[in-house]
Formats: sequence, structure tokens, C-alpha cells
Amino acid sequence: MFKNNRYTNNFNDHLFLSFKCLQQKAKERKVKCLSWKSFQKWSLSGKEYKEFYNLWKDSNFYKFAVPFVSDIDPKKGFVLGNLK
Repeated sequence: MFKNNRYTNNFNDHLFLSFKCLQQKAKERKVKCLSWKSFQKWSLSGKEYKEFYNLWKDSNFYKFAVPFVSDIDPKKGFVLGNLK
């Protein structure tokens, strides 16, 4: 997922790259994708995403422990209420 390791040690950069990946997946699958502001609010409103990020950070950024966001129902796309 990361092309440059300088992004791996900053939560906000990781969040932005995660969002860019969602946008790319949505474009490829031709489904909806929420806005950056909505994604930011969603990811910061619950403690789970930050906890997963911290676990990844504590693992020294082990590549198989990267936190990610996916959709529950692929037909609905990456919209609020369909993210996990």
C-alpha cells in the first residue's frame, strides 16, 4: 500500500492514503465513495481505527498488520453505514 515509508509513521498521512485507496477502488468498481471530510469524521469518531493503527505502529509497521477500511456490501460502495 505504501510507496514511501515516510508515510507509515504519521496517522494523518496513513488516513489520507487509506482514503485515496478507497477512492481508487470505488473508481475501479464504479461505486460511490464518501468525501475526504466524511471519511475523516468516520475514522476519527470511533476508537477502533486509531486502535488498529496503534497496534500496527507497535508492531514496527509490520506489513501484514496494516489497518484498512472495507465495504460491507460491495454493491453500495464506500459510503457511511457501509464501512467496516
